[in-house]
Amino acid sequence: MLARSRCCVLWLGAVLLLAPAVYAQGGFGAIRGAIKDSSGAFVPGAKIAAVDVSTGTRNEALTDPEGNYVLPRLKPSIYQITAEASGFKRLDRKGVEVRVSDNLTVDLVLEVGALSETVTVTGEAPLLRTADAQMGEVITNAMIANIPQLSRDPLRLLVLSGNVQGGGGRAEPGSDTRINGGRTVGLEYRVDGVTAGTGMGHKVVDTTPSMETVAEFKVITNGISAEYGRLSGGAVEVVTKSGSNQWHGQLFEYFQNDHLNANSWQQNSLGGKKVKFSQNIYGGTAGGPVSIPKVYQGQNKTFFFFNYEGMRRRQAGSLQQTSVPTELERKGDFSQTVFNGISPTLFDQNGP
Repeated sequence: MLARSRCCVLWLGAVLLLAPAVYAQGGFGAIRGAIKDSSGAFVPGAKIAAVDVSTGTRNEALTDPEGNYVLPRLKPSIYQITAEASGFKRLDRKGVEVRVSDNLTVDLVLEVGALSETVTVTGEAPLLRTADAQMGEVITNAMIANIPQLSRDPLRLLVLSGNVQGGGGRAEPGSDTRINGGRTVGLEYRVDGVTAGTGMGHKVVDTTPSMETVAEFKVITNGISAEYGRLSGGAVEVVTKSGSNQWHGQLFEYFQNDHLNANSWQQNSLGGKKVKFSQNIYGGTAGGPVSIPKVYQGQNKTFFFFNYEGMRRRQAGSLQQTSVPTELERKGDFSQTVFNGISPTLFDQNGP
């Protein structure tokens, strides 16, 4: 019994430690709109809720006297919207997708009838963003998982968005990546609402999430709100994966070796053979509800997501070509020294 109590304390402690990180997560979206009846009159005091299909998380709100509502802080997912009001049938709207930093407008119409009756509407959210002037493009998880890239850096896929120039390398001194013609080191990267830039040259840190951990990200190119700062041209808002009611996971390995590679140009030009080389990048992910048999069931309440990535690289030495001082040069005589076919002119600084 004592061992079980200690186990419960450890699990609850872990949940409490994780809770601030969950509530501090950025990249949230919002759903707003108005609720009217069939005659076009606004319905004040209506109860509206958005239910995350993957986790069962419920966000609720009431319409104001003008029939308007706002459901903020919605993580990217598929939602079912329900609306209820006295004297009207219950309305269920399914399949509303909220992506990273979305601000959707979804107006609803209630039909007169008993609350025990339900009207179900299935349809996609509007593609035109009218709540504000923000413009950008979302790089989805399907694109991250399926588009080949040798660097395995999801942030390089920002070049798939419009108004992005350069090769897609992370912002740092020497990088040519820019948005809307802004400064090359002026991009702002945020991971779950926390900036991923450093104070030196606005460089992006190397500890950004791996491909298997990123759910999606948005390249914001215009209409940037006041919550963003320290940027020039645009921002990249990254959202990481999280657990859900369904157990899910994956294992992966990407490998390279000298049997699959050709000889390098330099090694071949010097008459050398291919050097021994092998590289393995491997790991896995796992996520689902926190569940302790006979103690705690986290369905619709508590979730976890775990990710590990490791790399092993082994490479033999390769041939290098260089030069050493000649006998004359060692004696201070540079009269026979030639560089790229040109004999340099030397001057004695201590001379007359």
